[in-house]
Amino acid sequence: MNSFIKKTNEKLKDMLNTETSILDKTKEKLVDKGICIPITSNTLMHILQKQVNQKDKVYNLQIIFQNDFIRISGIAKKLLVKIPFTLDLKPLKSEKRLLYFEVKQIKPLNQEWIKSKVLNKPPLLTYINGNMKLDLNQVEKIQAISIGNIQSFEIKDRKLWVKIGI
Repeated sequence: MNSFIKKTNEKLKDMLNTETSILDKTKEKLVDKGICIPITSNTLMHILQKQVNQKDKVYNLQIIFQNDFIRISGIAKKLLVKIPFTLDLKPLKSEKRLLYFEVKQIKPLNQEWIKSKVLNKPPLLTYINGNMKLDLNQVEKIQAISIGNIQSFEIKDRKLWVKIGI
């Protein structure tokens, strides 16, 4: 009886070890895999329009995805003066479900109040020290995928391609 229990224990340990190794192998294979989700400028614009209100005094916003940056243009109003602007955002990094962009240039005036007015729209956009943070949990396509974090992102074919994996 004692030898039977020892053999059963050994078999259980072997089974548990093989299950663990199978899970580890599966996780390793999934690390490189992910789901690529395209986000168009219209999708981002639609979400941004919900965040902007009349008191912000930002009008005619447009978002265009270029080869390696995002261009946001529009008109900002301060006092009674309407100032057209163009902002260029360069991708920096991703963290969990957040994308970080560096504000490369702003034309014609490089003023912090314009950057803050346009790029500080919590919870979607947050602007801090020359960098913009985009929370993709506010995008319905990304919300639909409840697990995983952003592995990589790039701007290609006039779309923002986001790869979500485990």
